[in-house]
Amino acid sequence: MAKLSLRDLAEPDRTGVGVSRAAVLADVIKKGTPIELVKGGKAVITIGVAGLDKLLEDAGQDVGKESPSQAKLKNVFSNKKPLKAVKNGKSENIGLSAIEKTEMFGSTGGSGAGAKETALAECAVAWFSAVRFNSSKDLTEMPSDAEFAAVSHLVDTDKDLDEIKEYLDGNIAWVMSITKTANKLWGEMRITNGYKWHRGGKFVAMLNDHFKKINNDKDYYDHPPFANLNKWSPADIWACECSVTKDQLTAATSFQSYNAYLKEMIDKKILYGISLKKAASSSITLSKVNYTLTRPTASFDSIYSKSFESLDVWMYTEGKIGIEIQFRDTSGGSDLTWQGEAIGSAAKHGKIGGGVYSKIIEEVTGSHLYTDADFQTIKTKARGGRLTDDFVSLANKGTVKEYVSGQKNPNKPANYEVPEINAELVEYHYNRTKHKGQWVFSKYMGMLLIDKMMSMSKNDRDKVSNLIAQYATSQHTLSAPFLKTM
Repeated sequence: MAKLSLRDLAEPDRTGVGVSRAAVLADVIKKGTPIELVKGGKAVITIGVAGLDKLLEDAGQDVGKESPSQAKLKNVFSNKKPLKAVKNGKSENIGLSAIEKTEMFGSTGGSGAGAKETALAECAVAWFSAVRFNSSKDLTEMPSDAEFAAVSHLVDTDKDLDEIKEYLDGNIAWVMSITKTANKLWGEMRITNGYKWHRGGKFVAMLNDHFKKINNDKDYYDHPPFANLNKWSPADIWACECSVTKDQLTAATSFQSYNAYLKEMIDKKILYGISLKKAASSSITLSKVNYTLTRPTASFDSIYSKSFESLDVWMYTEGKIGIEIQFRDTSGGSDLTWQGEAIGSAAKHGKIGGGVYSKIIEEVTGSHLYTDADFQTIKTKARGGRLTDDFVSLANKGTVKEYVSGQKNPNKPANYEVPEINAELVEYHYNRTKHKGQWVFSKYMGMLLIDKMMSMSKNDRDKVSNLIAQYATSQHTLSAPFLKTM
């Protein structure tokens, strides 16, 4: 369990509240939002030293621990406990190290895990499942060494079993989650000792290579339908009964035929792709995704900036796939990259490059959001401080102004003042950031999207929103069938 530090507060904010994570702490203090403590439980954090709230707000607009505003925080927090944790009516003085570094403060997994831990947990599901499918009863605890040894020929993972066991040692929550997942898979698939379980390795590499071959085949598709494998199939592990050959598994020449073949393999209980999620309750469910040609649909709900000062623009869809997408520069300012991160009610669906969104918009309307040449020109102008006139002009369009200013945010503070967007204000925001041009670039790209979406007919907005939501959740018409744990 990681502790929050001054270094963390100086890092770029990824939540959309401000420029650095100091803004996130300032925001939870201002709103009275309970946050996790290292010693357990949640508490409301309040200010224990006069003026610290203003220092946090100022530091939230700068990245880098050497910046003047961040340096002022060091003076306050050094050898002091300038915050108060209020819990159950009681208050105690605390420092930053008493606050848990959760996802809002940059943890790579928040309530879940980082990349390495995720890989270990996914490999563990493969091993536990092999044991469960070799047993007559459900798992209730970590399998024994003898049980693991009995199925070693049925498991191919890219993490060593000893490393997996070391990771799970004492991690009761993960062990229980993984046992429940293995038991649930048995209930669905039910072939004793019939599957070999794969996470990484040559088998998965073979499937991935065939995906790339189809995805880049210009005889079938004008451009690759998917930016990456996960939007075709988000399967974390594969279970294969292995009565099929490599030639059979790689014979399809289009996603339509490949997906139909994979569904046939599921129906025959031969091959399953399985997307995993840590079980948060006493039981989990399995969802059969893309088993039919019918897909859940979404429609446009809204698009706006939560505040003019933030880097981002948010778009929301409603219907069967209700998600929110945060559009912003995701480079941290060292380079300029514009992406949208889709977030569902139960999980994040990952970042998608702006080019994907541009192609979806072009598919519906016949015109793109931007070209590669446009993108490079915008980056260059933003870096050089030459985007101000374009920015002011776009920001004051009727299709943009009230959406980018924060005016449309339904959760804006009661005393929120809608800014007058002029050159002076834009140049202020350009100069306040450590990485010059980051804010101007990120906000300008978001305004391009706002302008495009709000200039469309309602019907086209719904079509674009539907395609984006389906793509983001791996439920595109060309996405593969898979099982999903929930």
